[in-house]
Amino acid sequence: MSFEEIHVLLRPEGSRLVLRHQQAQSIARGVIHINHGLAEHSERYTEFAKILSNAGYHVYAQDHRGHGHNIGAEHPKSMFAMRDGAAKVLNDVDCINQLIKERHPGLPVILFGHSMGGLIAFNYALQKPENINGLSIWNSNFGNKSERIFARFMLKVERMLKGSDVPSQFLPKVTFRSWAKQVQPSPCTSPTMFDWLSSDQTVVDAYLKDPLCGFDPSVSMWLDIFQWMEQGDRQKNWERLPKNLPIRFHAGALDPATNFGQAVTAFATRLQQLSFSDISHKIYTHSRHETLLDQEREIATQDFIQWSDRITLTSFQTGPLRHH
Repeated sequence: MSFEEIHVLLRPEGSRLVLRHQQAQSIARGVIHINHGLAEHSERYTEFAKILSNAGYHVYAQDHRGHGHNIGAEHPKSMFAMRDGAAKVLNDVDCINQLIKERHPGLPVILFGHSMGGLIAFNYALQKPENINGLSIWNSNFGNKSERIFARFMLKVERMLKGSDVPSQFLPKVTFRSWAKQVQPSPCTSPTMFDWLSSDQTVVDAYLKDPLCGFDPSVSMWLDIFQWMEQGDRQKNWERLPKNLPIRFHAGALDPATNFGQAVTAFATRLQQLSFSDISHKIYTHSRHETLLDQEREIATQDFIQWSDRITLTSFQTGPLRHH
């Protein structure tokens, strides 16, 4: 079953934004705003949303531009936009944030992001930290400077030779295909390019059968993603974050996309070393990239709910976060 409601919001530019909503099943504690990952869509978070709903949370999740059911003339499949895609996606997040505040005034808002969605969520927090009460980042890797420089150079070469609206030939080789080679496939099935997502074969099979998943991102989309990586990794940009903003990182120890969790631990440690006072992280021993769809999903979900309960209770007691 899908989320309870589907909203189509008309953007000022005339494009649409598909948004799903799950109503809290008890007195609401807060709102969780989910940002999905690359080459997937928000409906894959249905079961997670139901559990959050039963725990007292309203849940909102949009299909990002060029993904799922959010495909149009201005943002065709595998492209965020014809130009300025990274900024437009962040504007979409802000649009939803404002809708949440209009519909649920006074409720704490926790911004959630998985993988690419974690890059989006962190960049939004850098721009408008006053709009959220907590930030939850799952399985995201901001990379390192040398890797980003080389990847962006190769993407710009591809853009010059072939254009920006075609699939990149280079990036899948150093991401999806490389990661697939670093995990042990199920002994009962043939290896696939997406075995790195989860050790649960039913999850991988469903992903492969889903026509809205697993597409090859365009050169343009990859360049926008690397822009978020660059902006998010730049410590100068962290100055607007409140030092007491609760930020929680999750990752799988079997996830090659995050260097088996090491990239997540390193990023969290950097924030702690800069005196951010409410940084925590957890690496799940038996999980790959999609922690919420792997063997430890129940534990990871309950960990997130417990953390969210603390954030929402604190928000009700103390009011808005103070900026430093």
